[in-house]
Amino acid sequence: MAFVDLFIDQRPRLGHIVFDCSRTETHEAGLELTQHPVEGGADLDDHARPTPRRVSLEVVVSPTKPVLGVQLRPDFDPQAHRTAWQQLLELKDSGIPMILVTGHEAYINMMFDGEGSLVCVREPSRSKAGIYQIRLRQVEFGYTTLAEAIAAEVADQAATKVLQGIQGGKEASGAAAAAAAGGI
Repeated sequence: MAFVDLFIDQRPRLGHIVFDCSRTETHEAGLELTQHPVEGGADLDDHARPTPRRVSLEVVVSPTKPVLGVQLRPDFDPQAHRTAWQQLLELKDSGIPMILVTGHEAYINMMFDGEGSLVCVREPSRSKAGIYQIRLRQVEFGYTTLAEAIAAEVADQAATKVLQGIQGGKEASGAAAAAAAGGI
């Protein structure tokens, strides 16, 4: 690990929620083959299109946070796991697309994916830590007016710049950082 990595926050985050670490990450990228039946034979595959990206995470929120300052000292918040759970429930119920940043890749327009997309796991040995299983899917939007399409394209370009700043270790502008924190 490079010395500078000690000062760049590389923890996983979903929208404005920063997790202490991820225990597992599963990134899926698929391809759908279209099939057309033929009268006297097998189905024909004449086109392929990418399916929405899917990500499954198991993340941890600990009551003890390391803080860099004059000395390395822990800040203790015994309610951190409950606060994170409430924030995750609010994100899920909002139905708003979010930015997901993991150690592997960053994604825009991510939403919770169906039944069981948010699970809290309690382990007796880690009773003060929150362990959350999260399943997300990237969504694509259709637009009915040119103005909506242009606004979406501008937002996508801004989100891409923010993600480059987050992943590249470059400092993002105040407006870009605020947009990333708000989940664009």
